[in-house]
Amino acid sequence: MAQKLGQEAAKSVDWTNPRIICVAAAFSRYDLHAVREIGRRIDLVRYVRFGDGLLALDLVASTAGSGMRAARTGTVLAPTARSTVSQRLGGAPAAVQELYADLDGRLLDFGDVHSVELLHYIAYRRGGNFVTVNVLSGGLRLFLRVDPTSVELEAGFTRDVSEIGHHGTGDLEVRISSMDDLDRALPLLQASYEAAS
Repeated sequence: MAQKLGQEAAKSVDWTNPRIICVAAAFSRYDLHAVREIGRRIDLVRYVRFGDGLLALDLVASTAGSGMRAARTGTVLAPTARSTVSQRLGGAPAAVQELYADLDGRLLDFGDVHSVELLHYIAYRRGGNFVTVNVLSGGLRLFLRVDPTSVELEAGFTRDVSEIGHHGTGDLEVRISSMDDLDRALPLLQASYEAAS
């Protein structure tokens, strides 16, 4: 940079929190995991070529980096001014982190799935969002693209949120507080995945 723009321009750049953008035809689940663990501002962007003159870009994952704190209020780990859901997950109890790791593996195993970390939730996409994940102090709250009227709702496990404002995509809320809950939710996760095709 200094050679092209000069020493003054190079000195004026703030290098304390650079953003890295990686562009590739594909990323593995290991790439996605590595980006979350590195703790830097990194975007993974997938490209798809259509013929000779058209290129599509799709944001596969985005992390805000470390150095920002998360504060707890009530049951939801509330974002501070610049924290992300992955940072709130990092501050969650080990049992919640383990639940999320298992959920993440199951969703990515469906195939043709990628996740994007946003401020309030992690979105799992297959074309569009089919599962969004909020981090709670005692578990995970998922929103699925499943018609709530097609499901026998269970208090404390599933809820119709079609008329309720929420951070996430989908009208069915599913609460996950144990591995048993995650096992019970698997058919709903599969249905939401299939609805996104």
